[in-house]
Amino acid sequence: MVNTKTGIKNTKLIPLSVTPGPGKVHPGFKYILLAFLLIFSSLSSQVNAQDLYAIGNGNWNSTTTWSETPGGPVAGYLPGSTTDVHISEGAINYTILMPSSGSARNVTIYSGGRLRWTSNSTLSIYNGGTFSINSGGSTDASGLIEARIEFMHNESYTLIVNDVANGLNIGEIWLRTGASLNILGSGNIDILDDLEFRGDNTTVSNDLTGTFRVRDNLNLQGSSGDNDNISFSNSQTITFDDGFYIQGTSHMINNTGTIYLGEDLHTYWGSSGNIVNNSGYLSFPDFDPFNTDQVINNSGIIDMTDDFLRCGGDEAINNLDGGIWNWSGTNYDSDLDLYCNHDASTFNYTNPGNQDIITPQDAYWHLGLLGSGTKEAQADLDINGNLSIGGGVTLDVATNSSDIAIAGDWSNSGTFNEGIELVVFDGSDAQEISNSETFFDLETSNSGSGITLASGDVTVTDILTMSDGNVLTGSNLLTLGTGTANEGTLNHSSGTIIGDFQRWINNMGSDYLFPVGTAGSYRPATIHFNALTGGSLIGSFITGATGEAGLPLDDDGTCVVTTYDIGYWSLTTASGLSSLDFNLSLFGHGFAPPLITSTFRLLTRADGGSNWTANGDHVPAASGTVNRNNLTT
Repeated sequence: MVNTKTGIKNTKLIPLSVTPGPGKVHPGFKYILLAFLLIFSSLSSQVNAQDLYAIGNGNWNSTTTWSETPGGPVAGYLPGSTTDVHISEGAINYTILMPSSGSARNVTIYSGGRLRWTSNSTLSIYNGGTFSINSGGSTDASGLIEARIEFMHNESYTLIVNDVANGLNIGEIWLRTGASLNILGSGNIDILDDLEFRGDNTTVSNDLTGTFRVRDNLNLQGSSGDNDNISFSNSQTITFDDGFYIQGTSHMINNTGTIYLGEDLHTYWGSSGNIVNNSGYLSFPDFDPFNTDQVINNSGIIDMTDDFLRCGGDEAINNLDGGIWNWSGTNYDSDLDLYCNHDASTFNYTNPGNQDIITPQDAYWHLGLLGSGTKEAQADLDINGNLSIGGGVTLDVATNSSDIAIAGDWSNSGTFNEGIELVVFDGSDAQEISNSETFFDLETSNSGSGITLASGDVTVTDILTMSDGNVLTGSNLLTLGTGTANEGTLNHSSGTIIGDFQRWINNMGSDYLFPVGTAGSYRPATIHFNALTGGSLIGSFITGATGEAGLPLDDDGTCVVTTYDIGYWSLTTASGLSSLDFNLSLFGHGFAPPLITSTFRLLTRADGGSNWTANGDHVPAASGTVNRNNLTT
């Protein structure tokens, strides 16, 4: 046994070779345990420290860089996963270097502060922290594409950048499994490589109002391949120099802002249940779903500059209500499932050269053929809205024998290669045809207020079928046929031409119907030629008082003293047509009072300034139709 004297008290040192009795702890262990607890307590207080302040230029992984108070003494330890790091608080210009990896909970870079990577190292943010760059602060990746900030597992994080001069410059941003990140601020972000999701159930929402550029991909695949339930939302403007790389299951990209992609919107083979929703603006070259069930729902604007590739799966392109899809590519997979029959959606073909028109699985709403070149229909087209053919564009339906049904307006500032195909106007509201147009076969089947020739003449070269609805020509002319060698055919079951209707006529012995009248009254004229020199005849019904010049007059013993003031029929010859013997019947629907009886006469005159005459032979009126045969003028 040895006695030792200190300046405090005498202490006995018990040899450790002495063995205590059963169930007892050696007394020396008490002092060792106490010393260990004191050391552990000191280390724990360092690990749990909440704030460290940079006190000069230095390395992140140097203990001399940090203090527990602004400008205070060296803390002697490094930031950890629970540390709040402050760089250049108080507008002091400090640069902190990242030569190796580190961690923190919160990082704030104040004005004058800079965090610069000098190696491909990682700064890991833990425990739902915030990485914030104030105005005047910045980070610098030094061109290192693997200089990284990663947000760790199963927490919600915030990235705030308010510096517009330099802002956040970093190689990569990663999100680990279960992490969510909200990006805010008015500054600039420049990511040299990927914005990358490295696990399931991760979320990023971008609300940064400054400039946001990712020089590579939005990568939803991770290093190990498949991930599930990843969400990316954007409400502002972001540019990806590359594209979207999507791998895994049940990913969601929601864009209400503006996204520019330099490369493909690409899905990896074997992925499923992935959806891109766009109600803002989205631009990309190719869509490559790689035979998966990738879905794009567009209710905003999409500019797609290249091709639809590898569409052998159950992919779906849904151009939803109000969506505008501008496509300037030239190729598409024949298995593409395109759906455009949504209220007021528009699909525009915008290539400056030739394009094939994709046949949707349902129908188009509005269809725009823009740019230039020939846009070639591949099959029948059903358009439930408007068709616009731009200047310099040719719509070709002849090559593939494609009929068109259209429920909206037809506007052609280019060329329509009609071939021998049928166009049906089948809208339930008013429809318009703008500019002059030629159809081979035309059917009017409008259940609304009719079809208006808004700004040009319309010619039907073969068959005009009037199934329903009126045609309002205004100051323009609707013509059937192209000449005496091609009269054209009229099939009429319902509807009225309000205005001028021209027919080519070259056959005696046939009845030629002019289904004219007003919006409320169908008042057709039928003419039958007993002698004829072929040409064309323009017919219309004109409302208003007819005048009584030349009355009274005697028609084979019957004195005619007045005319109706409801209106009259105009028949004008053109293109050399003449006849000295023809029969004429006019249906006077609504001519009353008095009601038309068998004694009522059909009178003619050369023009509005001439007297009424009883040319030809009276035929008794029947069922509201007045008749006259063997007219000579």
